[in-house]
Amino acid sequence: VNPKGLSAKCGLRPGDGILEICNENATQWSHDTAKAAMVRAGNEIDFVVQR
Repeated sequence: VNPKGLSAKCGLRPGDGILEICNENATQWSHDTAKAAMVRAGNEIDFVVQR
């Protein structure tokens, strides 16, 4: 997580695990798959995060 990036501004921290992206289980997704899901979601993205 880039400390100056949007993720940090939204509350994500280094070490957080992303469990869901837009109500889809993302625990087994590759980085590229997760990135594609976030691009498809547009400006509003829902995450479930394990801290």
